[in-house]
Amino acid sequence: MANKDGMKIKGPCLVVEPGEHWLKVLRVEPGRRGPAVTWAWLEQFELMDASASRALADMIKQQKAAALPVLACLPRQAVTVRLLELPSTDPAEIDDMIELQAGKQTPYSLDQVLYDYRIVGGTRAGYTRILLAIVPRDILRLRFSVLEEAGLAVEQMTVSSEGLLNWYLESVASGSGESVTALLDVDSEATDLCVMRADSLLFNRSIKSGSEALAESGDEAAERLARDVAQSLEACRNELPGTVPERIVLTGAAAGASLVPALEAALEGIAVETVDSAATASRWPAGTDLQTAPYDGLSMTSLLGMAMGPEKVAMRFVPEPVRLRRELLTRARVLSSLAALVMILLVSASLAGNLRLWRLKARFDTLDAQIKNNAPAVAAVEQQREIVMLVNQRRDPAKAAFNVIAEVYRHLLPAVYVESFAFDANRAEITIEGVVEQRANIRELITSLESSELFSGVYESGTSAMDSNRRFTFRVVCPFKGDEQ
Repeated sequence: MANKDGMKIKGPCLVVEPGEHWLKVLRVEPGRRGPAVTWAWLEQFELMDASASRALADMIKQQKAAALPVLACLPRQAVTVRLLELPSTDPAEIDDMIELQAGKQTPYSLDQVLYDYRIVGGTRAGYTRILLAIVPRDILRLRFSVLEEAGLAVEQMTVSSEGLLNWYLESVASGSGESVTALLDVDSEATDLCVMRADSLLFNRSIKSGSEALAESGDEAAERLARDVAQSLEACRNELPGTVPERIVLTGAAAGASLVPALEAALEGIAVETVDSAATASRWPAGTDLQTAPYDGLSMTSLLGMAMGPEKVAMRFVPEPVRLRRELLTRARVLSSLAALVMILLVSASLAGNLRLWRLKARFDTLDAQIKNNAPAVAAVEQQREIVMLVNQRRDPAKAAFNVIAEVYRHLLPAVYVESFAFDANRAEITIEGVVEQRANIRELITSLESSELFSGVYESGTSAMDSNRRFTFRVVCPFKGDEQ
C-alpha cells in the first residue's frame, strides 16, 4: 500500500511524537502478539523547546537508548493533509502531478514547506488516491531540533495519520470486507477522523477538539465534537456520493468513551464501538497507566501503528540542513572508507613487495653461501684445468715458447725491432711489443705473421705512437690457430 519502502527494523526501536505540548516516547520491541512497549516516557511541556530537549536527553541517557533507531511522527493538526485522486498509476507521472498540486494546496510558497505523500488506494480504474502531507519548514525544524539536541538520530519522520492507518490495517481492517468504517482517534488536543473502505483511505480530517476539551466541558464538548464528526461525514458523502459508514470505531484517549452517547445521537443508525488501541500492545511498562491521570487523555494509536509496520511508513520529512549534513557525513564516510581501502591496498602492495624482496634476498644469500662453500673446489678445478692446458701445450712442440718465438722471428721484417714477448698459455696467444721505422711497417708485420701456419687472426692491440727517436711503438697479438677464444 505504501508507495515507498520504510525502515527495516528487526530489533527494538524508539517511536516518538513531539506534539505542541506533549512529548511521547515509546521503546518498542517487535513481538508475535503485537509490539511490546518496554519503556514509555510521556511528558507535558509549556513549549516544545530546549527544556524539552534537556529533559529528553536525561531520560535517553538514563535508559541507554541513544543508539536505537528512531521513527518519529508529527501530530496531524500540525500538518496540512489533502486527499487527492490523480488520473494515473505511473509513479513518475504521480510524482510530477504531486509537485504541481503541492503549491495549490497550501497558502505557503513551496520554498517555505516540505511535502511528501502516500498511496492510499484508488476508487476508479486508472486513478490513484494520494494522501498528501505538507509541513511548514519552521515547524519541522523545531521538532527535529528538539529530538536531535537530545541525542537522537531520527531515521524517519512522518505524519501521525500514517501511524493511524497502519494501526487500523493491522488491528481493525481484517474481516471488514468492502464495508465503510469511520475511524475516530481522540488525542489530547485534536481528533483524527479517517473513513476507510477495506485498505483504501477515502476521507481524512483533523478536528480541533480532543480529550482536554472533553475533560473541561464534559457533555457540551462531546456534543460539539459529535456535531463536527457528523459534518465531516457529510462532507465525505458530498465528495464521494453514497459513502456512508456502517460503523464508527472510536479509539485513542480513554476519555473518548464518553463520546459514545453523543456520537450515537448525532449519527443515527451508525453503530459506535470503542477499541482500546493500547491493548493491541502485548506489554506495557509498570508505572504507565493510560487509564489514569495524567496519561488518560493521550492517544498511543499512531505510535503503536508505526511500531507495528515501520516498513509501511512511506513519508519522510527531513529539514534541508539536516539532509545536507547527513549527505556530507555519508560522503565523508564513503571517502574515509575509500581512503582506508587505498591505504590497505598500498600496505598490502608494500608487504607483497617486501616479501618478494625478502625471498629474493634469501635466495641470493643462499646462492652466495653456496658459492663461498664451493670456492675451494672451484679453485682446485681451475688449477687442474691450467695444469691440463700446460700439459696439452707441451705435448704440441710447435706451440712451445721456444718454437713460437722462433716462428715469430722467421716472419719479422728488417724494419721491425722487437722489444718483448708475452706468452699467454691460457689465452693461447703471444703478444709482441716493439718499434718500427714507419707506421706502415706494422701492417706489413701483421700480414707476414698471418702467413704463418702457427698464427691466425693477428691484430694490433692499442694505438701506435711515435717515440722520441721518431719511431713508432706497436703491440701485436698473435692467437694460435685452432685456439681462438
